[in-house]
Amino acid sequence: MNRTRNFLSSQECDYTRLLVQEFLDGITTPEQERWLYAFYRNHNPGSLPADLESYRGMFGWYASLPSTAKPRRRLSGARIAAFTGIAAAAAIAVGAGLSLINRNGRTSAADSAYASYAGSYIVRDGQRIDDIVVIYDEVSAAATLADSLANDSIALEKAISNINDDELSGFIRSQIFTR
Repeated sequence: MNRTRNFLSSQECDYTRLLVQEFLDGITTPEQERWLYAFYRNHNPGSLPADLESYRGMFGWYASLPSTAKPRRRLSGARIAAFTGIAAAAAIAVGAGLSLINRNGRTSAADSAYASYAGSYIVRDGQRIDDIVVIYDEVSAAATLADSLANDSIALEKAISNINDDELSGFIRSQIFTR
């Protein structure tokens, strides 16, 4: 592959360093990213300062990925109005549906607990499970187990604290609590 440039100005180095940092922070625009890819493509390996050269492989890899950016179409005022109307109708339908489901205006404790896990999922045996009831039961069982283990630890600590031999109590603590 023929590289086209070897000369590098200090301003170009400074700008590149700034863009690299912004890239690592995740705040570059697609245009800035394309500039970085071209920068590394257009300079021969070994021709950059060491700090910039160290990113060559990373930017080469990113540059090799297929572009997923699609040109954005500008929506007309009529389309925006139509989408707004559809969104408003959907919001009203959801609200009406929720009020019909729960006519007395109050939610049960179970509904509130389930709602806190809305959108969650667990993976069991490689299978994604997004059934809220199953997730809630799993989380509840894990919390119960954690509470039980915490209570057991407190009971063990109380029992060990009654041992008068510091060496023995230290050994027991190290065997039980540092695993």
